[in-house]
Amino acid sequence: MIELVEKLSQTPLPTILVVAGSLFLFVGLGGVKANIITEKVNVKMATFSGMVLLLLGLIIYITPILSKILM
Repeated sequence: MIELVEKLSQTPLPTILVVAGSLFLFVGLGGVKANIITEKVNVKMATFSGMVLLLLGLIIYITPILSKILM
């Protein structure tokens, strides 16, 4: 467990956000057919949260690249 926390602390934030966003989108969009997982989860909220996390991760990742290109 301690090793997992150490690995996560060394992982870049955009990567964590993209993975979390993908998982939320999987639960939200896959929730129509996967009733076992999403019985207690609000599907719309999971989908919205997944999109927000995914977009934040991509924006944080792309921003430094764009600033180098535009300058």
